[in-house]
Amino acid sequence: MFQADKDDDAEEDVDGESMALPALAKGDVCAVAGADVKDMKTSPPKPFTEGTLIAAMKNSASFVSDPKLKKVLRDNAGFGTEATRATVLETLFKQHYLEKKGKHIHSTQMCSGADCGTAGNADEPGYDSIMGAGAG
Repeated sequence: MFQADKDDDAEEDVDGESMALPALAKGDVCAVAGADVKDMKTSPPKPFTEGTLIAAMKNSASFVSDPKLKKVLRDNAGFGTEATRATVLETLFKQHYLEKKGKHIHSTQMCSGADCGTAGNADEPGYDSIMGAGAG
């Protein structure tokens, strides 16, 4: 896409063209060989099922951008433990924070934003793990 000296070792796309961007500094001018505008629409993420929600709790580090929190979640195998994840979900259903619509799980109005009974960073996926690790 960019016209620049090609590096022989640069990664190539399926057409055999270099995917590496040229080194640029502030104020540099770069010639663009082409660009496309695509008329597309975004779509919301797919709703969770019990299985995918438990898997997301186990792999909650993938939902976090903070490096320290990500490390804690990886070290603690995610949110909760194998033994407690299903119980946590059961409690959330009983307290009407979550509801099932068919096989999909959705949060209720009761669990929207600050109304979910959390304060500060407690709504972050790793809060429970940090508190459990004694780091919070």
